[in-house]
Amino acid sequence: MFTSSGGVFRSGSPQQQEADREGPRGDGEHRSPFPPVNMGGAVSAGEDNDDLIDNLKEAYYIRSDLVERAFRAIDRADYYLDEYRDNAYKDLAWRHGKIHLSAPCIYSEVMEALDLHPGLSFLNLGSGTGYLTCYFTL
Repeated sequence: MFTSSGGVFRSGSPQQQEADREGPRGDGEHRSPFPPVNMGGAVSAGEDNDDLIDNLKEAYYIRSDLVERAFRAIDRADYYLDEYRDNAYKDLAWRHGKIHLSAPCIYSEVMEALDLHPGLSFLNLGSGTGYLTCYFTL
């Protein structure tokens, strides 16, 4: 869940959001009839950064021209270790040791929801590689 001046953004389907609000039963079991949600995998993998972005647009994760321009300006593979670059254009989170990147669909939803513009700011705690922060600098 993310908050912005425009309200609250929750990821997942409406059914998943409702199940998440219901919380645990008290016996350690979660009420959700859904399996744990992997962060990403919402769109098919691309061959390069442009393919990935085209897929995110087609799936309506990228909706604004501003977010599209930011995604096209920064190649996701530049944030991967060389031996793992073949995973860069998959819509999946990636972790290697202390290096972590969330799925591209998650980053695009954050950017669309925050709707930052000149005069506004945000604090990115635990910014990791700085990948998301770089998007907001464009």
